[in-house]
Amino acid sequence: MRRFRRTRQTIHRSLRLIETSGRVIDAAERFAARRPTRAARKYERVSGCLDEASMQLSSAIRALTVTALKIARSPAEAADARPLLLEATARWAGAA
Repeated sequence: MRRFRRTRQTIHRSLRLIETSGRVIDAAERFAARRPTRAARKYERVSGCLDEASMQLSSAIRALTVTALKIARSPAEAADARPLLLEATARWAGAA
């Protein structure tokens, strides 16, 4: 259960980073012609945020894969975990 919670949190953090990046890009586009240096710094920040989001999503899919393998090995013991796995996988797919 803890693994699901951590994985959901990781996916949520990556979604926030992606959303923030979108807002920063929109803002930078508005003033890029007037302040190109500032816009370039903002784009550099976005690049770092998207890189972090990508690493978090990679971590989340590894955790989901390990969990799916554990469920496959002991399906009777993990019956209540399947809906959580499906929900977490759907969230990951929406973020990726």
